Amino acid sequence: MATFVLVHGAYHGGWCWTRVVDPLRAQGHEVFAPSLSGLAEHGHRVHAYITHGDHIEDVTRVIEWHDLKDVILVGHSYGGLIVTGTSAGRAHARIKHMVVLDGSSPLSGQSMIDIAAPRVREMFVGGIKDGFMALPSMEAMGVVDPADIAWVQPRLTPQPARTFLEPLIYDEAKLNGLAKTFIRCTGVNGERAISVTAARVKSLADWTFHELATGHDAMVTMPDELTALLVGAAKR
Repeated sequence: MATFVLVHGAYHGGWCWTRVVDPLRAQGHEVFAPSLSGLAEHGHRVHAYITHGDHIEDVTRVIEWHDLKDVILVGHSYGGLIVTGTSAGRAHARIKHMVVLDGSSPLSGQSMIDIAAPRVREMFVGGIKDGFMALPSMEAMGVVDPADIAWVQPRLTPQPARTFLEPLIYDEAKLNGLAKTFIRCTGVNGERAISVTAARVKSLADWTFHELATGHDAMVTMPDELTALLVGAAKR
């Protein structure tokens, strides 16, 4: 059985993985889905100075605290940056497979803003107020079912802007030889924050590339198919 650590994207929390966590655990896998600093149930401690470094530390501590090994580390959206930094950091030797779900995996020296398409970059920067990012629309996340909207929308929390503005610095060589999978969600049209990463890794031999015909929040809208892809990744 595999060990999964599922890292949510911006504005979300560990709660968003519920529909994936339950079937993975039912199959006997060990699963952790932490909420990052300042988000979800940690929202009472949010402040504008939280960085992606704090979030990488959050995930690293979960892995170290529970003495996890051979981890399938999954990052959704902004969480792709977090799993990239984690996989190249202190927890490097504990990671078996890095999975980026419709997310961004910047090269060293790049920020989330740097690799976003121009229109998306303008939207992100223009929406910053008092150090926080504007909440996205349900349409932008591809969440259209009324029941899903009622579950997701009230649980979104403000995202500290520094997590998107500051560059990620890491040793890219540490990702060499690591199994890596990218899952692109094709149910959202137009320029997207993840487009640059998707285009870059699709042609790389050390990445496995999959597509899911659903919106950005695949763990909400297509959890069964996503779970199957994650189990498949654990077998490689």
